[in-house]
Amino acid sequence: MRIGIVSKPWLPVPSRAYGAIEKLVHYLATQLSSDSFNQVYLFAPGDSLVSPSIKLRSLFFRGVGGEISDPYAEVAQAMHAGIQAKIYGLDVLHAHSVDPIMAISPFINIPIVFSFHTFPSKINKLLSEQTDKNVIYTFLSQSHRKSFPWIKNAV
Repeated sequence: MRIGIVSKPWLPVPSRAYGAIEKLVHYLATQLSSDSFNQVYLFAPGDSLVSPSIKLRSLFFRGVGGEISDPYAEVAQAMHAGIQAKIYGLDVLHAHSVDPIMAISPFINIPIVFSFHTFPSKINKLLSEQTDKNVIYTFLSQSHRKSFPWIKNAV
């Protein structure tokens, strides 16, 4: 299976200090790539440290958290992952709180797993209400899930 994992552009995977999402993404990518059946593509900053079995595809040379505070960095990250998903013929894309993935989901035409790691916001509510049926949502816990009552397509 060809699996794409999308991390935020702010910190490398795994992060060197704070960065729980990036650490979780690292563990997930490492575990998935340990199965020889899977090809894992990680969309994360270029200074990420991953095993050679993980195909790192970077839009940014390094984590841009200290340089760019522009939210369009996440839009660029999502667009990059969506385009690369088509180029590499990915079977599924798993995004970790990269909200713009929701906006482009109707144009990707592959299943998307979107894992919320954040609190609900007006923008992720709006975006999730517009997503295509190819998006499945996951949450940190049942309690976290209850913070997003409008989402119907969740596991």
